[in-house]
Amino acid sequence: MLIPVVCFGTRLITLATPSIRTAGDENSLLLRAIPFGAKLYLPRAYRDMVKLGQVIINSNIDWTVIRIVSPNAKTSGNGCDVFVGKGKARLSVSRENVTRLFYEVAKRNLYMKKMPVILNR
Repeated sequence: MLIPVVCFGTRLITLATPSIRTAGDENSLLLRAIPFGAKLYLPRAYRDMVKLGQVIINSNIDWTVIRIVSPNAKTSGNGCDVFVGKGKARLSVSRENVTRLFYEVAKRNLYMKKMPVILNR
């Protein structure tokens, strides 16, 4: 699996799944179910994702981890919702919306040391 990564100097932007948790995450059913399913059915991939998250969180660089659930939506819909910690979790997001968020994060230095979740509206 290829994970897009943008790194310039001391700035890292990457994609991950909600298997990487952050202290401010809401205890929503969806954000608990996805890591549970990954841990059950893809234990090695789950462990790798968790380790990746720990390395990034403990690093001394400026990072943003954009978390996606299912980037399979056919259209970009009415844009996207992005939340950090609290928000209404849904399953899908379009690749177009992920790309737009990736660009905005890089351009405007958004979500420093945060793990936003992106979803279609």
